[in-house]
Amino acid sequence: SDAFKELTKIIWDLEFAARKALVTAQKGKLEAKGYTKLFGIDAFFEELFDHLTSTGSPWTVTLVGIGGIGKTSLANFTVRRVIEALQYHDVVWLKISELPDGERPYPTKQTFEKLVTQLCQKMLPALSRQTKPEERLQQLQQLLKNQPYLIIIDDLELKEDTAFLIPELVTLANPSRFLLTSRTPPAPHAGSQSIHLPELTQEHSLALMRHCDKYIVILA
Repeated sequence: SDAFKELTKIIWDLEFAARKALVTAQKGKLEAKGYTKLFGIDAFFEELFDHLTSTGSPWTVTLVGIGGIGKTSLANFTVRRVIEALQYHDVVWLKISELPDGERPYPTKQTFEKLVTQLCQKMLPALSRQTKPEERLQQLQQLLKNQPYLIIIDDLELKEDTAFLIPELVTLANPSRFLLTSRTPPAPHAGSQSIHLPELTQEHSLALMRHCDKYIVILA
């Protein structure tokens, strides 16, 4: 009947609006886009997208490459499309920060503890800051095991940090998943996968330069 069709349309419109709002909210938690167009990423995007939307392993994925190669941009670009599939309950974007005044980054174990603290602040805001580290870790693990979250950990620099974090993060994952960007490749580990980003080919480098020249002319 017409009344049934109208009701169906109302329900569909409400569902569409709710999904759109959720996608917008999750994208708003990502780092602002620092690119206008990406070059030479098609194969890497497809591989990363497949890993992040898989229903099984790998539970941690690491984008590996030299500084400035585009790891963060590729992560940002891909996660924005993953979000549209509404596979994850929520997303969290974290950047590993260093000590002030150019001092050495936190020792490896402290890096993990700091990461857990940052995640709890974002995901378990009601948890007291006085909570013991082991209890904080236990509650975080319970949350990540109960619902699928996508956690992006950006800008790992030290090989020791990457090597230490991977096995620790795997124990927190499933169904949640971690995406890391790192300058050094982690050692192979069950439940983990690395994607190595090479330097741009000559063809893609020329396309990038033409794009930049065009963009500069437009802005002039």
